[in-house]
Amino acid sequence: MSNSRKCLAGIGICFVFMILAPLMGIGESFGAEKQWAPKHIEIVMPHKVGSNQDMVTRILGDAWSKRLGIPFIYSNKPGASGQIGYNYFMTRPQDGTTLLSTNLASAVIMYKEQQKNLPWKWEEALEWMGLFGVDPGTIFVRAESPFKTIQELIAAAKTQKLRVAISYWASPDNLLMHQLMQQTGAQFEIIPYGSGNDLVTQVVGGHVDFGFTKVSGVEKTGGMLRHLAISMAENPIPEMTNDAPSLDKALGTKTLGVSSYRSINMPKQLRTKYPDRYERIKKAFYEAKRDPEVIKAMERAGVSAKLFGLDWETEQLEEQTRLYWDAYEANKSLYEKKK
Repeated sequence: MSNSRKCLAGIGICFVFMILAPLMGIGESFGAEKQWAPKHIEIVMPHKVGSNQDMVTRILGDAWSKRLGIPFIYSNKPGASGQIGYNYFMTRPQDGTTLLSTNLASAVIMYKEQQKNLPWKWEEALEWMGLFGVDPGTIFVRAESPFKTIQELIAAAKTQKLRVAISYWASPDNLLMHQLMQQTGAQFEIIPYGSGNDLVTQVVGGHVDFGFTKVSGVEKTGGMLRHLAISMAENPIPEMTNDAPSLDKALGTKTLGVSSYRSINMPKQLRTKYPDRYERIKKAFYEAKRDPEVIKAMERAGVSAKLFGLDWETEQLEEQTRLYWDAYEANKSLYEKKK
């Protein structure tokens, strides 16, 4: 065959390939997916504007967006212990243009408590992408509170019912308070206020005796509050929390460790149906977590570098999810009584 005929044959083969490739789904493997450039990615949050989750998500999101080269928009959809935000998220495109930032602990308890009323199933619809921060749970009081230690607070609660502010009734915070009452004989009036900021305000104003929230929410008050105990096996940030002890070590109890696991949730099909998008989004996510400017911004907002950027991935987050689900199932009568 002459060179000119070979050239024409080659052109013909290329032309046929160009026609058939899209029909055969070959385009993505040849780099078409790398051109994915949506107008924006929507970050849904089942949290109020100005909440701790909102604050840290936006700090991370600025750097994450720059690395992707795609603008982010933020949609705050608080209410019903997170159900409103999740229901909204389920109506959005499942193609990587919508992600969800939430606190794993409160989200998974919400799902278990309300799943009979939800038109979707977590195991079929959702998957964790990664963790970008841990915010330890803290029992705290006003700086001028008469309770100087967690032991003093529990001793007082054995003789009189103390009022405690938490975020939501359908939360691990509520479960922790009930465990403390059962294991110590203390009596609490548990009052849910809907958000970390609101419950902190109640403690600052002296409307309740103490509160339970996350360390970053207390640190924002600039010394108006004092930590009594941290709900983790060890206190990872004693220098930020007036050297407060681990709750269980101080009281000899065995309670559920309650902290905020600030995580990104995604549609379950993103990893399998759009693998190139998934890898691109996740790579930029990890780069943003490690950005020195992001870490500095987090520290200015009261989030210790020790607790930011941990590399829990899907499997570890799924394991933590099951731990909270098991705790809910073992104590779900608490939530049913409130109804």
